[in-house]
Amino acid sequence: MSREVAIAAFASAQCMRNRFTVLDLAYDLGVLFKYINKIQEDKNYLY
Repeated sequence: MSREVAIAAFASAQCMRNRFTVLDLAYDLGVLFKYINKIQEDKNYLY
């Protein structure tokens, strides 16, 4: 899954939540990017 697709799916899921705040979004995006970066590092390690 590309980063753009992940962000789009994540944003749509966030919008469905009632408590949609800037702080929630900033925190969740931070977690998401850490997770994506970890996946990319794992892929680089495999190849």
